[in-house]
Amino acid sequence: MVDVEELIVRLGTPDPRTRIGAAWDLLSSAVSQKADIRAAIPALADALSDNKLTVRKYSAGALRWVAAYQGADISIAISALAKALSDPDADVRISSAEALDLAAIRGAGMSVAIPALADALSDNKLTVRKYSAGALRWVAANRGADMTAAMPALVKALSDPDADVRLEVAWALERTVQNLEGGIRECTSLNQLDRTESRFREQYSVLRTRCWYGKERELERIGLAFSKLMNETAKRRDALAANRDVLLEDVLRPPKDGTKIYHEMRRARNA
Repeated sequence: MVDVEELIVRLGTPDPRTRIGAAWDLLSSAVSQKADIRAAIPALADALSDNKLTVRKYSAGALRWVAAYQGADISIAISALAKALSDPDADVRISSAEALDLAAIRGAGMSVAIPALADALSDNKLTVRKYSAGALRWVAANRGADMTAAMPALVKALSDPDADVRLEVAWALERTVQNLEGGIRECTSLNQLDRTESRFREQYSVLRTRCWYGKERELERIGLAFSKLMNETAKRRDALAANRDVLLEDVLRPPKDGTKIYHEMRRARNA
């Protein structure tokens, strides 16, 4: 019988061999599913910054497995996993990226991890790039996510040599563009809408320069999303223009009742 509480205590001891053993036992329990180690998630998150590589490696692996097979909510570990994406060890980065991908699929709050995931798109390990792109795709699917910080890295990743990474990135960009429709509807003036549309067109122009011959599939998905976005922009422009015309008409033609009251007040003052 695995004593998870005891392993949590051992994972925080000063002795490195004890910590390594505890991390290994938690990883083994997660892989074999002999014990529910969800209570150890906070301790495993802390262990991602351990000065011993083996502790970090086993802890990242345990978080990956507990997210995959124990249906655990690892939201409390998101920040630590995001930081671990820059770990010098490839295995730590791979396990962290996969754990974040799984967390994103389950709808965990990922805002804090977006910049780190964006940076990981340029990792020298394909697996890290693939899981990071997948995580960003699912983050973008959440309409409340602000993907602004990830846009430059996503655009750059459209030139990744791996087709799966490019496709995940294209999906992420497509969903990001779709989410921008909300920003269009929030524009309250034609000037604001003009600035917003100009920014979108600049982004699309950059996307087109990144998609050379042979990458038409990625560009097509994003292009369709941008086309829909421009249609929404046109609708919003018509609505704002119509509303502006009504407002100008009200200003130029004061109500008759108001004019009558003005003249009555003037006569009263002169009496």
